[in-house]
Amino acid sequence: MFLVVLLLLKLFRKKNQSRTFIYLVGERNSGKTRLLYKLTGGKDFDTVLSCKNNVTPLVVDGQVRTVVDVTGDMHSKEEFLSNLIRATKIVLVVDGANTQSFGATAELLYRISTSKVFQDNAPDILIALNKSDRAEFVGERMFKKQLEDEIERIKLSRKAMIEDREGE
Repeated sequence: MFLVVLLLLKLFRKKNQSRTFIYLVGERNSGKTRLLYKLTGGKDFDTVLSCKNNVTPLVVDGQVRTVVDVTGDMHSKEEFLSNLIRATKIVLVVDGANTQSFGATAELLYRISTSKVFQDNAPDILIALNKSDRAEFVGERMFKKQLEDEIERIKLSRKAMIEDREGE
């Protein structure tokens, strides 16, 4: 967890942009809120399921950024996608011990990366594979392979839907 925090802080120092929102987004129980507390206060403690987005300032190199911990429910993710224009950074937090969540993670990543707002503004995306202390943790290679497979499946599915519509 500590290494991820250092990498995040280094990533946040890269660019000076007018957009000031850093979004922590992912499935429920992926560790977004815990990461938020670690980033903003340096404290590490157990959290509970968030019922609403947590919003807090973070000062990086004298600049104030707003960190938004987006809850894992579908409504909050849709709201995040509609506010993508405000993002300077996106941290996609993934529970590396929950392989069942990888499909939803791939879907969200696909939706982000194919959106016009993302393509026009290109905020940085960091995928944080969390919960490496769990016995079920799959590791970076396995996660990358499964994520790539899921994204390919999504692309093929979308292509088939478009072809079906055109064939009607």
